[in-house]
Amino acid sequence: MILCAFAIGIGSFTVRRIRSDFNREVTDTANQLPSQLDIKVAAASAHRVVTIDPPLSSYAASADHAIVRIFTLGGTIIAQEPAKAPSLGTPQVQPKTIHGYRVLSRAGVVRVSGTDEPIGQVVIEYARRTSDTEATVARVELFLLIGVLAGTAFAGFAGMMIARRAMAPIAELTSTAAEIARTRDPSRGVPQTEADDEVSELARTLEGMLRELDAARGEAESMLARQRRFVADASHELRTPLTSVLANLELL
Repeated sequence: MILCAFAIGIGSFTVRRIRSDFNREVTDTANQLPSQLDIKVAAASAHRVVTIDPPLSSYAASADHAIVRIFTLGGTIIAQEPAKAPSLGTPQVQPKTIHGYRVLSRAGVVRVSGTDEPIGQVVIEYARRTSDTEATVARVELFLLIGVLAGTAFAGFAGMMIARRAMAPIAELTSTAAEIARTRDPSRGVPQTEADDEVSELARTLEGMLRELDAARGEAESMLARQRRFVADASHELRTPLTSVLANLELL
């Protein structure tokens, strides 16, 4: 129960932290894109992108499984990376999770190619796949599960060994008590343990009890022996006068 409570507590904290870090990374990247991307379009058409510096591929790396899209305010895609990416719906400012992607959108500025003159605004959408984070979460949960099972097995084995070692003196006392009950000989000694604990106190108590029982048995046997001697002496002393009385009766 302690291991399960520990695993649930640590697992919940770790999973929450992993997902929180992932969401923060996505949010930070989405917030940085409008200021870092220099989007240049043709003077004749604001929908025709001429250059994007740095290129979108530097943010949509395959290792991160990220998607970057640039929309006009009317919702037309004018640039995206990678070229083949799933549709994530209409851009929204609030974060959302669609088709396994964490998606955020921010407003950016486009400039005319060859000048720094702003020509309008666009919507920059940044999405990152959640499967990698969920795989990490699954590995953490699996690790905690294995840890709980292994810890429980180890604790059970250690507990059995400790219990067996702790119960060994009691088992020896039980065996000695059974032997005394079989032989009815309270003079047999009770094994004493070296440790000063409850078991040793029990052994000392049993030893004192058996010693008193042996003394009482000895006193009883001594009293019976005295009674037998008294009866023998009395019968011997009565034999002579009885014989004399019998002789006198026969003579009479």
